[in-house]
Amino acid sequence: MRLKIVLTGIGLALARRTLGQWNGTIDLFSRNGTGTRVVTLADTERFFQQARLANPAQASGNAALRHIMRVEHDIVQAAEGLRGDHAFRTEFPRTAFGAAVRTAAQVVSSRAGVAVESGLLASDAAELNRGFLRRMSSARPWVTLKIGASLDGRTALADGVSRWITGEAARADVQRLRARASAVVTGIGTVLADNPKLTVRDPGLELLGRRPLRVVLDSRLRIPVTARVLDESAPAIVFTTQAAPDTSAFGERSIRIETLPGRDGRIDLAALLDRLGALECNEILVEAGPALAGAFLEDRRVDEFVLYVAPCVLGDAARPMFRLPPLERMTDRYDFRVHDADRIGDDLRVVLRPQGAGH
Repeated sequence: MRLKIVLTGIGLALARRTLGQWNGTIDLFSRNGTGTRVVTLADTERFFQQARLANPAQASGNAALRHIMRVEHDIVQAAEGLRGDHAFRTEFPRTAFGAAVRTAAQVVSSRAGVAVESGLLASDAAELNRGFLRRMSSARPWVTLKIGASLDGRTALADGVSRWITGEAARADVQRLRARASAVVTGIGTVLADNPKLTVRDPGLELLGRRPLRVVLDSRLRIPVTARVLDESAPAIVFTTQAAPDTSAFGERSIRIETLPGRDGRIDLAALLDRLGALECNEILVEAGPALAGAFLEDRRVDEFVLYVAPCVLGDAARPMFRLPPLERMTDRYDFRVHDADRIGDDLRVVLRPQGAGH
């Protein structure tokens, strides 16, 4: 028998069920001629929820050490008495906890005589748990920008009408992006023009009771009290730059409003990401018009750009994808690389990531 103890940043089956939330597991896979047996040894989700570490470098403290010792004990117990041709394979992201697990692997090697191998599915584990890794390393979430556009890069007619540029299949695919996100972010312009709800509407997506946070950026607090994004179907926050926002228009409604620093007449995006990271948002999905989309791009805050391209042309009077200042040199352009491309119904979905970024 060849035994593998596989440690992954997040189990694939659990990831599909929880749509991006952290549910780390430590599983023992025992393969023999009769099939595969899976035994869960430890669950790290509880540890991270309880410890709430803003910085993994602080993981040498009390709660983390106790948990690490328990993991080491479980691994040693699992490997006790094993000899011969066995492989102990590990893969955890490069965090303090990952280092602790690698230490546990060394303990197994020395105490139980089990050969240690590492690096199994490293890139897959990192990709699957990208939001958690980003927040643990920078205290900020992973930012995905979603745009639906025509062949000539237009997102709405000149009067703002945008329903519908992309087809039904593409719009259904967006529900998957929302379900994966910890928060869906939009601007006041989109709220006033489209009055979106920004919820996950597909009942086929299993959220296990989780409802992505809805975030509205409204520097002058113009949002109507009747805006659908403020209904009770999911939690919502309105961020403004007003030092003392007048909330009298909301009456007795309990609307969550927070102030953030402003920059150039809009909310400072660095402060926004810091705040969403503090709220334990691992991934955010930005669904916005050209002003806010352009602001995220100009500030180099986009980790992934998901573009749905419809086979139609709207003309040069229609609204663009981004509102950006003019570039003086070709070298100032925003370069992306194609990470993935697929046909969704009659539309094309292109997933892009910044050129040269370590994603």
